[in-house]
Amino acid sequence: HWDVMRSDNSGDLWHEVSGNLPTDFGFVVDVHAHEPETIYVIPITSDSLHYPPDAKLQVYRSRTGGHEWEPLGNGLPQHDCYVNVLRDAMAVDTLDSCGVYFGTTG
Repeated sequence: HWDVMRSDNSGDLWHEVSGNLPTDFGFVVDVHAHEPETIYVIPITSDSLHYPPDAKLQVYRSRTGGHEWEPLGNGLPQHDCYVNVLRDAMAVDTLDSCGVYFGTTG
């Protein structure tokens, strides 16, 4: 669960792409249906603190294959948020605008 990793050769070699994420711990990662360099993750604080960093729920998006990340928090709880998004609790659709969907533990 530590690090956000990427492979460009079907898993033979992996490299870290945690970049400017607030933490490199979490469970979920998903890839845009039409833009393979666009990745979504929801980081959590640590292996012992299973809630978002700073208690702000944010989806982080990279459009550079994981080299740079931007937080997306519009409409999500931005204070006192102590939920978690587990392994299989996030998905993307195949529409052109690509929706991102997730469920939480809270």
